[in-house]
Amino acid sequence: MCTIEKNIGVCEMENLSTEIGNKLRLLREENGHSVRFLASKIAVPKSTINSYENGEFDQKIGPIKKIATFYNEDVNWIIGETDNRRSK
Repeated sequence: MCTIEKNIGVCEMENLSTEIGNKLRLLREENGHSVRFLASKIAVPKSTINSYENGEFDQKIGPIKKIATFYNEDVNWIIGETDNRRSK
């Protein structure tokens, strides 16, 4: 739970991970792509896509950048740094 004060940082990170995962899934689904298709296009295992979409990742930005580039999306939107979608 996120109610214990000393764990707020951990909870915020869990919330951010979930938000990132939801955005990654949204991008994939908006484009009608399967996990298998996306994984093959960005050269990562399906398990990596599944883990990231479930908010379970080791904070490595590489796969997130690959997905953002593939979908022409602003990586800053994915990680919650901006509300603006779509790269220029």
